[in-house]
Amino acid sequence: MRVTEGYLQSSLVQNMSQGRSRLAAVNNALSTGMKVQAPSEDPVLADKLRRLDSQLVQLKDGLESAGDVSSRMQSAETALDDAADVFVRAYELCIQMDNDTYGAEERAAAADELSQLKESLLSMANSSVGGDYVFGGRNEDQAPFDAAGLFVGDTENREVELVGGMRIAATMTADEAFGGASGGVDVFAALDDAITALGSNDGAAIAGLADSMDAARDQLTAARAEVGCQMNLIARAESFADRLQDNMTLQRRDLIDTDVAEAATELTQAQNALQAAVSVGSQLLNSSVLQMLM
Repeated sequence: MRVTEGYLQSSLVQNMSQGRSRLAAVNNALSTGMKVQAPSEDPVLADKLRRLDSQLVQLKDGLESAGDVSSRMQSAETALDDAADVFVRAYELCIQMDNDTYGAEERAAAADELSQLKESLLSMANSSVGGDYVFGGRNEDQAPFDAAGLFVGDTENREVELVGGMRIAATMTADEAFGGASGGVDVFAALDDAITALGSNDGAAIAGLADSMDAARDQLTAARAEVGCQMNLIARAESFADRLQDNMTLQRRDLIDTDVAEAATELTQAQNALQAAVSVGSQLLNSSVLQMLM
């Protein structure tokens, strides 16, 4: 093939253009810290980034849900601890009053104290976080117990998805812990029975009160342990999600971040290649043509 001056000029222009483009790309990578500036530069990389970003968003949402559930469970745990303490005191009173040395006046005073404990217990059962009732089930905007201590709430737990499709109960319904569901103890009814027996100075009825107070305490303690198990599960899910998020963030960084040492080497190579193209061109073409091309 005959090598014409036009061919040489065209080749020189192409080589110098490629050299400039390569040099510009390396300079951009160094100045921005990113290997590519637009998805069109590397479609395969762009697809990997889209998938990673989608997974990172899901993880972020899962961690936010876990934090929200954990906050509610902590409030539930505190409420159940305090509720169990109510029945420790109620048990002490019932044991104390189950003695013939105490008369109607002392027992009436004990009944008044139990009434105050019931008010405190009602506040615990209707605990809320950010306006949502902790024991409200799926109806978190409704108090589970009315002023008399009657259960009026929802019996279904709300669930949330944490990470990897894991779903967990975000609530504990009040009927499980306080309302006597599935044959358990209705703790408010147990207190009402004790208040009535002590207020009426009914010795026979007072004799059986301690056992019901003890059963109510055991039920609340068991509910508290269940909440603790849920919190441990949430903590493990959060820990797993945190590690996965860190790993995926590193993967993303490795995909897009410029390796400075590698880029510096490539910059030197690009500069040398461009200078070589110019040097070769200067030998092949006269100075006027070269000047026009530069």
